[in-house]
Amino acid sequence: MKPGHPVVLVILDAFRADYLDPQDTPELFRLAAEGTHVRALATSPGFTQKTAIFTGAPPSETECFLMFHHDPEDAVFRDLGWRAPLWEGAEGLLRGLARRLDRLPGRLSRAGAIRARAAVAATLARYVRPGVTLATPGNIPRRLLGRFSTSEDKRGSTPDPGSLPVDSLFDRLRAAGFSYEYHAHPVACGPNEVVLAAARRALAAPPAEFYVFHFNQTDNEIHFTGTSRETRRAVLASVDRGAAELIQLFRARVPDATFLFLGDHGMTDVKVRIDLMRPLLGRLARAGLAAGREILYFLDSTLARFWFRNERARALVLEFLNEPPAAGHGRILSAEDLAAAGAPLDPRHGELIWAADLGVLISPCFFHVEETTAGGLLRRPIAMHGYFSDDPTTRGMAIVHGPGVPRRRVESATIYDAAPTLARLLGVESPARSRGRSWVDGP
Repeated sequence: MKPGHPVVLVILDAFRADYLDPQDTPELFRLAAEGTHVRALATSPGFTQKTAIFTGAPPSETECFLMFHHDPEDAVFRDLGWRAPLWEGAEGLLRGLARRLDRLPGRLSRAGAIRARAAVAATLARYVRPGVTLATPGNIPRRLLGRFSTSEDKRGSTPDPGSLPVDSLFDRLRAAGFSYEYHAHPVACGPNEVVLAAARRALAAPPAEFYVFHFNQTDNEIHFTGTSRETRRAVLASVDRGAAELIQLFRARVPDATFLFLGDHGMTDVKVRIDLMRPLLGRLARAGLAAGREILYFLDSTLARFWFRNERARALVLEFLNEPPAAGHGRILSAEDLAAAGAPLDPRHGELIWAADLGVLISPCFFHVEETTAGGLLRRPIAMHGYFSDDPTTRGMAIVHGPGVPRRRVESATIYDAAPTLARLLGVESPARSRGRSWVDGP
């Protein structure tokens, strides 16, 4: 293997380790058999896998742990102000458009919905939230927007100087004078039509040393279809076709390119849904306490996080979490739990963090919403990730394929190994805080 070949990183969002098989994903299965195959990839805790991929460092060192953290002094969504209703209204219009496009023939409807959403989101980012962030506020209640900041994409896109909090692969590429084409979240990601269009644009530009693309079907769609073999089959077949077409595009123009396909985390079917928001607000009202004043809370899909103004507020939340519906469906994370997972102990991420058990979903939360489709069906997540668990369903996988890449199997690895592997393939130094080791070096 000769360092310096063009390298193509393809993020397969939420592509679980056991999705790879000769029936559903024949192209990816072939690549795994011919190259280096990481059979089970442990992910980073929380929801900031991009930072882990490109720095090789855990959240305890980067402070990128969850998508949002408490930081009123740098609350990037505070500038929404009176524009918050405009943002929410535009999002509602986009959801309505997507429901209408669902009625059109398959590819037309999907591509049309994605292009429309991307175009309007870009306009909103420029005019509704000028100069703030490329991240979106999810479903954070308007009254709390001024309390939270985003961990990733706060100051531009992932590869931009200063966007990542510590030394990254992109810093090493810039130092070496190497160029790159970044077409992943938040600037570009999607199903085959979106990714392949981005690849054609990238290949029409001057040659680069490093390319990044991002297929998101295995996250966006399997959240709502579940992970069973029957329901996931069509999604996996789509991703496999997209991977094959992407390789064909590159082989025609860059025949010596090396590919790294990375399933960054897994996905677990939801068994139990619990509503923490309404019981919590009711408990606070009966105690004469106000959310946002004595107690601040944030509901991720699998985590409930709290901040307190006084001990009375803390005692009330502790009592609440030790009774139904929280009791028996999760646990309060100790400092030891967080440290063992590589998560930061910074109180900006929560003075108290309650983690849902595997397969338990907090609903409603500040991420996902339940919607009714044009056909009158309820659309809501039935599979989730982000659990504090080492269950096999949380694992991703990786494949390295290209000239000189050894044919070998790596039984287990971590997401922090991606950065040194990419650095080795590109012939640059690993990021300074990288904790991993290259998959293409040594036994």
